[in-house]
Amino acid sequence: MSTSTWTRWPSPPPPRISNGSYSGFQFCGGPAGDPVVTTGTPSLAATLESVAPPGTVEPARPGPRRKVAFEVDTAAGQPVLHRQLTSDTSHDAALQLPAGTLNDGAYRWRVRVKDGGTASAWTAWCSFTVERH
Repeated sequence: MSTSTWTRWPSPPPPRISNGSYSGFQFCGGPAGDPVVTTGTPSLAATLESVAPPGTVEPARPGPRRKVAFEVDTAAGQPVLHRQLTSDTSHDAALQLPAGTLNDGAYRWRVRVKDGGTASAWTAWCSFTVERH
């Protein structure tokens, strides 16, 4: 069984957020400022290579591999949601927040990857605002 080491990009893509599964994503920390979503059930996504633990080795066979932890807090740091899931791919992880989780206001979220007994550092917080019409 062969393995390959994760490819490290010079500038890994930042975490991103969208209004839902079929909406375009807004990148965290972009020049346009903090993302604004118009739903209380946004989708959060990250490219796993950008947050994988150092030295992580990608298995040769496809399939669920890594546990991905998402944290969502209010902008003031009050916990809103902590969810861990297993990624269905080796490339991306996404979480759509359940209805009733967010109200209008300012929030932040971050993600990390767990691979066996090794865990990455958390990504930087991604600030965003919910403004439903």
